[in-house]
This record gives sequence, C-alpha cells and structure tokens, in this order.
Amino acid sequence: MIKLIRVLLLTLVILASVPSIAEAARRKKKVAPPQATEVSLPIPRSELPLETYLPPVIEPDPITIELGVSTWSPSGFSRGSRTAGDSDLKTGSVPMISINRMSKISDRAKGLYSKLGLSAAQLKRTVNLDRVGGPIAVEQEMTLASARLGVEYRTRKFMSDVVQPYAGLAALPTIGLASRSALESNVTTLGVPFELAAGAAFSPSFMPGPSLGVHGSSLGLGLQYLFGSVGGSRADGLGVQGSLRVDL
Repeated sequence: MIKLIRVLLLTLVILASVPSIAEAARRKKKVAPPQATEVSLPIPRSELPLETYLPPVIEPDPITIELGVSTWSPSGFSRGSRTAGDSDLKTGSVPMISINRMSKISDRAKGLYSKLGLSAAQLKRTVNLDRVGGPIAVEQEMTLASARLGVEYRTRKFMSDVVQPYAGLAALPTIGLASRSALESNVTTLGVPFELAAGAAFSPSFMPGPSLGVHGSSLGLGLQYLFGSVGGSRADGLGVQGSLRVDL
C-alpha cells in the first residue's frame, strides 16, 4: 500500500514538471527571423527611339511684290478728231506705272512664276486747230488702265547670287478713258494687247536683307515691249522698265 502511494506521488511530480520542461525547451530554441527575398528581373531595352520626332518645318515659297516704272510709249496709237484728222497719242509726263504680285506656280515647274497685277499709263496729243484768229493748240489726254495676267521665268542666280535673269509674257486687258475735248467726245475703248519683258534682277549688298517678314529685295532692269491694239489704235511700243522687287 505504501509503495502504491509512493508511485502515485512520483507520477504526479513527473506530470507537474513536464510543462516547465517544454517551456524551457521552447525558450532555448532559437527561431530565425523571416528574411526578405530580392528578385531582380531583366527589363529589355526598347528598340524604338525614345526621342520625340518633330517633322521638319517647310516654309512656303516667298511671294514677290514688284513696283515698276516704264518709259513705254506707243508708236502708232492713232485716233481721229472732228476737224484735224488722225494724230498719234504718246506717253505724257507720267510714265507707265505697275504693281505686280508673283508667286511660284509649282515645285515641278522650276523657275516659273505667275504674274498678276495692274498698270496705268497716260497718253497725250497736241493738235493745232485752225481758227479765225489763228491756230489754237488743243490737247487731249487718255488714261490706259490694264490688268496683267501672265507668267515669268527666272533662271538661277549668277555672280555670287547677285544677278538673276528673267523673261515674261502677259496679256493686258485694257480700258482707255478720255474726257470730252475739242478733238473728241468722251472716249471709252477696250482692247487686249500683250507684253513681252526681259531683263535681270540685281541684289547688291546695300539692299535690305531678311528681316521683319521680308526675305529679300532686289532691283530689276529690263526691256518691255507691248503689241496689239486698244479700240483700233495700235499699242505697239518699246520701253525700258525699272522695278523694285520685295520677297515676302
């Protein structure tokens, strides 16, 4: 009996000591902290360029504005009168003045430009009329106003880009106006003469260069020949033409 009691007590002591032993074992055991894992993935380089593509800026071809003055005078612009017969009108004190706008026709037609503009000239004649007291000088003035519809061809520039030859052809729809005079009543006459022009544009160093929207400027000098008629009067004549050309 006493032995049985001793065995039971020993069993209770062993069972009571088991949790302490387990806890001590857990404390002695070192648990390693979790470690972060680094993963590196290769990123392929793009084969496409990353730079921003800017298309080239294409500037439009410049437009040329021309102011011209010509010594043109017809050689046979004849008109009748009430009493003195036919007589010719010549250019008076005011020369032919013109303003034109020229622009490139297309990239395929290299050197070819359209030429649109206006021009005006004043013709004059003086006729001596016989009167009782003696001859009297009577004047008549006529204004020719024309539109210009034509083309101009320009070659490449020479002499270090100073000289550029040109040649042109244009139709000139024209109206002639004259007020009433001792020679005629009011006159309104129409015609379409043609114009041939040839010369060269010069760009010397003293001419203004590109600035304030102006691409350049030049001075033109050439010959101008008109042929055809206005209201039955021949407009054939040759003149020297000077001009100022501004590229905008």
